[in-house]
Amino acid sequence: MQLLTLYEQQLNRAIQKNLTLLQSLQALRKAERETEMEEAVNLLKLSEMKGLEYQPLRDGFVFSNDQIHTAIDRRQRLERASTADFTKYKPRKFQTQAA
Repeated sequence: MQLLTLYEQQLNRAIQKNLTLLQSLQALRKAERETEMEEAVNLLKLSEMKGLEYQPLRDGFVFSNDQIHTAIDRRQRLERASTADFTKYKPRKFQTQAA
């Protein structure tokens, strides 16, 4: 029984170690993806300013133009939401209009 308990403890430590490693790798991958998306957004905007079609694959990105435009749209909406004046927002009126 002691041997089984020892093995269980070793397995639990290994699981916790691997879980910590997995979480750190996921955080790193997320940060890298955000950085790459920011670069892709800037390059797409530059291409559109010049009137050229942007090809993300050429720059080594796995994002499509639609994904980049979606990211741009989301950032713009978040920016508007962060500067919006919600003190005049009336939920009941909004719900009535939505129905």
